[in-house]
Amino acid sequence: MSVRAVCRLRSVACTALLFVAPLACGTAELSWSYATPPVEGRINGDAVPDFVALCSETDAGNPTRVCAVDGATFKLLWRSQPLDDVAAKGRPLLGIAGGRVALVDQLARIHLYDLATGTALPSSLRLDDRSAQICNPVEEPGNLWLASMSSDSGWMVDPAQAKITSARRPWSCMIQYGQSESANPGVAPIDYRTAVPLPRFPGVHAYTALVDGDDGAATVVPNEGAPHVRLLGFTPASQGRPTALRWQREIVVEEPLRAQVAGPRPIWLSGGRIIVQYDDVSSGNHLEAIDPKTGTTRWDVAAGSYSNTRVTTSRIYQYDAHAIHVRDAATGKVLGHVGRDPSTSR
Repeated sequence: MSVRAVCRLRSVACTALLFVAPLACGTAELSWSYATPPVEGRINGDAVPDFVALCSETDAGNPTRVCAVDGATFKLLWRSQPLDDVAAKGRPLLGIAGGRVALVDQLARIHLYDLATGTALPSSLRLDDRSAQICNPVEEPGNLWLASMSSDSGWMVDPAQAKITSARRPWSCMIQYGQSESANPGVAPIDYRTAVPLPRFPGVHAYTALVDGDDGAATVVPNEGAPHVRLLGFTPASQGRPTALRWQREIVVEEPLRAQVAGPRPIWLSGGRIIVQYDDVSSGNHLEAIDPKTGTTRWDVAAGSYSNTRVTTSRIYQYDAHAIHVRDAATGKVLGHVGRDPSTSR
């Protein structure tokens, strides 16, 4: 009987074989956590981005591990040793920098792993507070910035040197969407990142979400009294503030999109394109790519029923139950998946 067959018969056998055949169980035999978004990194040396996420054996009660996946073949590259019970609970944060994978748990401990092999590295790093966000700051290549749960300050972490220093939020790590403090027409929308009032535009008194980049800025705005959501496109922002309205259009949805700071996001601006996720009354969940300069649609796909979405420069990661489906951000086409076959989970 093959090792793969043993894995399929009993996850206990798979765990026992881990030390002599660590990759014996493929990605289809694993359950992938939706609580922690995957992070991209160059692991195997090719031109295709690989990714790291949390996975476990499909049977209940099996330990959670940090797992690396080949972005071209969607095969498992490595799995870490099991996380302890505390590290696996809640919503751990994952980041990649300096040839290391960093996992931040709910006790504010930082666990480090070698990016190439998944080997756990000695680490006594611990933050003064729980972290709410992890970011790769452009200003500090090779480092990770972690936001404090209770303030706008945080820490700069050098995973390669296993060092932590207190640091204010870098501009490149500003939260990439904002939220109005009030839908009252008499109150100006507030940029969540800077607490600065945003520009007022006719009929707009509540930004559901705001994103910005070098190609422009965009926001999602609920239309009052109609099952629609408006998208507004702006000229490139100045220090995070939209400057002039370029275009606006509507999307028919079942209910207005909602974006909470700690919850799912309906809009991204990455890789020179706006990506919007919304529910259509007739055809369900959609992903649409929009030109930030003109507001025209580049592609639009029915995306199934997914609980969470993560967008990077080149790829879109979507969680469905205990699987991760990966799309090409340039075309919207499905590139592959890890976990259950999509035909059994939609």
